[in-house]
Amino acid sequence: MTSGSHMKPRRITWKNPATGETGSVPIAFGANLSLPDGAVPAILPGEYYPSHEATDFYHHYKEDIALMGEMGFKTFRLSISWSRIFPNGDDEQPNEAGLAFYGRVFDECQRYGIEPLVTLAHFDPPVNLSVKYGGWASRKCIDLFERYARVCLERYKGKVKYYLTFNEINGIQMIPTGSGLLKDTPQNKAQGAHNQFVASAKTVRAAREIDPNIRVGQMLLYSCNYAMTCDPADQLLLMEKMHETLFFADVQTGGNLSLGVKNPYLESNEWGWATDPCCLRIALNTLYDCYHKPLWIAENGIGWNDVKEADDTIHDQYRIDYLRQNIQSMKDAVELDGVDLMGYTMWGCIDLVSSGTGEMKKRYGFVYVDRDDEGNGTMKRYKKDSFYWYKKVIETNGENLD
Repeated sequence: MTSGSHMKPRRITWKNPATGETGSVPIAFGANLSLPDGAVPAILPGEYYPSHEATDFYHHYKEDIALMGEMGFKTFRLSISWSRIFPNGDDEQPNEAGLAFYGRVFDECQRYGIEPLVTLAHFDPPVNLSVKYGGWASRKCIDLFERYARVCLERYKGKVKYYLTFNEINGIQMIPTGSGLLKDTPQNKAQGAHNQFVASAKTVRAAREIDPNIRVGQMLLYSCNYAMTCDPADQLLLMEKMHETLFFADVQTGGNLSLGVKNPYLESNEWGWATDPCCLRIALNTLYDCYHKPLWIAENGIGWNDVKEADDTIHDQYRIDYLRQNIQSMKDAVELDGVDLMGYTMWGCIDLVSSGTGEMKKRYGFVYVDRDDEGNGTMKRYKKDSFYWYKKVIETNGENLD
């Protein structure tokens, strides 16, 4: 995907091998994300693809994990790239260099007493699976994913206890390209979701066979929806939207589906992301009441255009305020309501390229990375004010949020 902004969507670039024609498809919620007939994803000259290098965790993982250790992290959520293990998805043998890299990452986590939470699929199936089979619309991906998952589960047995199968599995409804679908049709999305459900279940079964101590969870793209008014019709619409969000959890256990209107009672950043001091408590209670399963907040954070001052300090009080309200909401769910919450991983601990807009200036981390939207910078890491605040929060297990 190319770069973008909150005013300009990211794009998937393509080429038709038969005709040589090139072009791009904008990635926008609600838009049709189909590629033209005969087109396949392609890297085009003159385009910038910020996620290809991103903030270069590959060469900075020791430094980054050391910073997490300094803060007192007890867990670190990361994703394994399927194409780093099986570059084409259907290779006969896994890539040893990729397996060895993640082994070193997990060893480094262990050095600091950090428990990895590993996502196996994070909107990045190997491109070859899209071109050759049509992505997750093909049942072929079920067996290929199970093989990939088994390789990881076996290789990192004893090093990784907690796994998520698919990042935000219900995201296929909004961004089907994240599941390798080149044609955005209701049938493809329904078939892709079904195939991911089956692959997820087979991964859980494999984990139990390989090591009964491994725990595998599902992940939902979830936000709180509120009715527009007290009109019963709006309440009914809210109920229907919640059913859509919870459908993906219902299938796996037994979203992020907004009403499209800005909530006037909540403050938002320049990208339109709101700070809702009650959201986590409501969400945790909703899910726990439905399923009575232990929960884990895998992503919670706020993007902001942080400014590095002349003395290399970054004063991100807005992030501290955001996290303080969200952690208190989470604490209330646990301490007042009795929700079983296993863990919390803030998104994301080190600055990264925003997947939604392709920007570096939309920063999330406790650590600032010297990199701009055009790919310029030294990649040097700088601690923000929130770094020191969150370190104190961890030290007091959330009791001191001042």
